[in-house]
Amino acid sequence: MTDRPSPRIVVHPPSADDGRRVQVDATSLGVAYGVADLLEFLREPAWTPKKCG
Repeated sequence: MTDRPSPRIVVHPPSADDGRRVQVDATSLGVAYGVADLLEFLREPAWTPKKCG
């Protein structure tokens, strides 16, 4: 077991083009334009705790 806290997922408010920036801790995953985009980002293994932070 690890003492490391769970990653913090942040979905920012919409920008001028209605996209929402998505971050895990300090790592930017990209811009989501809908729920499908957000789910795809979270499905990607790129944000796992070993790769972020």
